[in-house]
Amino acid sequence: SIDDDSNPVNLCKSADYGIKDIAIYDKEGYIIGAAGFIVSDSDIMKADTRCTSIEGTCAAYCPNVCLRTMTVGIPSYTSPDTKLHISGTSSDGQPINTVTWMSYAEESKDPTNWNAHRSMRVALPAGGDYAARFTEGDGQETIWPVYASTSYEDTPNECGPDFTSFEFNQPIPNCDELIVNGDAGDSIVNGSTKNWQHIAGGVKLKSPGADGTAYSLLSESGGRWYGL
Repeated sequence: SIDDDSNPVNLCKSADYGIKDIAIYDKEGYIIGAAGFIVSDSDIMKADTRCTSIEGTCAAYCPNVCLRTMTVGIPSYTSPDTKLHISGTSSDGQPINTVTWMSYAEESKDPTNWNAHRSMRVALPAGGDYAARFTEGDGQETIWPVYASTSYEDTPNECGPDFTSFEFNQPIPNCDELIVNGDAGDSIVNGSTKNWQHIAGGVKLKSPGADGTAYSLLSESGGRWYGL
């Protein structure tokens, strides 16, 4: 007989390509000896303190751990240096390792599309209580990227419940404008569609604008329910 004592999972090839957020559900525990997760051996994937690095595999084993995956979406115009910091406790009240996520760097082909976001896909222990905040670059001051949407990306209750809480820490608002870039047609040289989004039909600048302004915004939609 041939004894094969090699590790059944090796994520180093993925790590070489910069993929460091893999999570594989070992439902029956055939690989890690108990139901749980195999994850990339990166800080962002080892929020649960029970996750243990496996030498030479670029992977970590998280036995008896249920990870839920949530996507946090922020505006497509947000700086690519935006970071999301998450701390909190798992369902048993144990503190997690604080994790810091960077937004995915890909640029949207159409940043004015209402469904265009920068996104972070976070994996955290099910049923926990979490606090999240945003920073930019090397700064530590909490910022707010206009909005942040959340949606679970895994199968509901496949291995555990939704998070008990997931709260964003928002700084006290200081609004100079009720509508972000509400004066796009006049005060900015050559106009700007930044922060404007459409359901269908695109967003274009047309000259002139209303009431003596230089530009107006046009959405060439084909339906009565479409707009900016």
